[in-house]
Amino acid sequence: MYERARAWVQTASAEEVAAAESSFFPLITSEVLTSAIRSYQALGCWNGGIEIPRDLYEQALNVFQAAGEITWRHRYEEVVS
Repeated sequence: MYERARAWVQTASAEEVAAAESSFFPLITSEVLTSAIRSYQALGCWNGGIEIPRDLYEQALNVFQAAGEITWRHRYEEVVS
């Protein structure tokens, strides 16, 4: 399912993606959400493979932990298949 979603956000219009995602961002106007998605698409944020290498997973955990967003670190093997 994740792979299909990634392929879709790469090819769908920013307006389509914003409409599908708007319920997750109720305080954001559709214009702002569309603009943000268009920027992400232009930057290629959803391009490339769907693999999550261990070093990038650990790096993400470092960022989330430093921001106080997580209180523990799940092992790579527990969350990446």
